[in-house]
Amino acid sequence: MSLFPWDNLWEMAAWFALFAGLWHYSDQLAISLMERGYLRRKAAWMWLAALSIGLGMFPIIYLGAELLLTEAVNVAGANMPFQGKIISAAVMAFSIVLLISMGRYIKLQEGILYQLILPHWDFDYEDLLSQKTWTVQTVSELNDLNLRLGIGRLAVAALNSSGHVVTLAVRRTNRLRLDPIERFALTYWARLEGSHSLSIWYCADAERPPLESEYTEIETILKVFTENGVEMQSVLFHDGNQIACLHAASSFQPSLRAESDLPLWKAESTGQRA
Repeated sequence: MSLFPWDNLWEMAAWFALFAGLWHYSDQLAISLMERGYLRRKAAWMWLAALSIGLGMFPIIYLGAELLLTEAVNVAGANMPFQGKIISAAVMAFSIVLLISMGRYIKLQEGILYQLILPHWDFDYEDLLSQKTWTVQTVSELNDLNLRLGIGRLAVAALNSSGHVVTLAVRRTNRLRLDPIERFALTYWARLEGSHSLSIWYCADAERPPLESEYTEIETILKVFTENGVEMQSVLFHDGNQIACLHAASSFQPSLRAESDLPLWKAESTGQRA
């Protein structure tokens, strides 16, 4: 005895088709919820999206688990109580759903981030990062990286526990600024890359000190990142002639050294100072 009529092939085919459709539409709902979460900058929508993915695939996975369990019991010639069969199939289905839904959630997140939320950002820097271990903690290294990325670029680096750059997100801009959606989205991007700390550096397209609005922007970024569980390790500003360390976390010991002819200076936390 089971929840579904396994002796009726056509009825079972109908159940599988119904649950497959439910799985498909739950994915579409999850995509809409994720997109709304980014646009409204609310993590609750992300939780709802994850729940939608899991609930949508559970019925068809349970159906498959019960089928396997029923066949196994029949082959063994054993007798399993109705309640025991349901519980066993549910536990099996839950374990499978947990694994599949995690992978599906990550895949959907990546698609939405790269194609819809951060379409103007470039993430294709695997070749550059494979050439050496980047830490962006020395003047010569930062200058080398800026030359490769180009001026007028804002770079966000996801760091590992050793402070090494594991991946980069770069876009062209004329000042150090992130819009509200980008601030929120980059915290999720960092988590997808397995990082909980970020470093930002900006290479200006003109020789100038940081603007007052850029200091204010840094404070806003720090607040958003902290609220979303991501630590800002450092914020560096390069105008082609000078490098400013605008922010350094307490756990980050900057080792910027004047290894080239570029002067190094630190800026105060507020105001336009050199």
